[in-house]
Amino acid sequence: MVRSLVVGGSGFLGSHVVNLLLAQGQEVRVLDLRPPAADLAPTWRDVEFVRGDMLAAQTVEDAVRGCAYVFHYGTTTIPKTSVADPELDSQNLMAALRLIRASVSARVEKLIFPSSGGTVYGRPARLPIPEDAPLRPGSPYAVTKIAIEQQLEVARRLHGLDYAV
Repeated sequence: MVRSLVVGGSGFLGSHVVNLLLAQGQEVRVLDLRPPAADLAPTWRDVEFVRGDMLAAQTVEDAVRGCAYVFHYGTTTIPKTSVADPELDSQNLMAALRLIRASVSARVEKLIFPSSGGTVYGRPARLPIPEDAPLRPGSPYAVTKIAIEQQLEVARRLHGLDYAV
């Protein structure tokens, strides 16, 4: 059976990914600082929950081990909070780098990273925004999303890590 790790699985987006994976019959492991919401507990009986910080390298390595797929939904900021304190966003980059390293080491099949087209492209010149549109980040949050995308590409070239953004 396929096992997937959802980093930030207790959050809004991550919890929906967990539900979808469970519906597909996958084994699911969640790495998050907070436990799932009480209303999810009955349907998440088979979810392996790892309570821990995505900045803790050993915790991340342990959580990734044995997983075929890794979904990275953990974050410490949103665009507004990153503008108020840009240094907070460095935590997102460090956490992603640790997750990428652990994924390479564990030989995961694919790492899935939900970037943020609404922030990396800035105000669009036209809609829909093509993927080859120039990047115009409007916040430290967006800059970090771009940096993580670039780090994933480097990991693909250097180590063969398959990923999707």
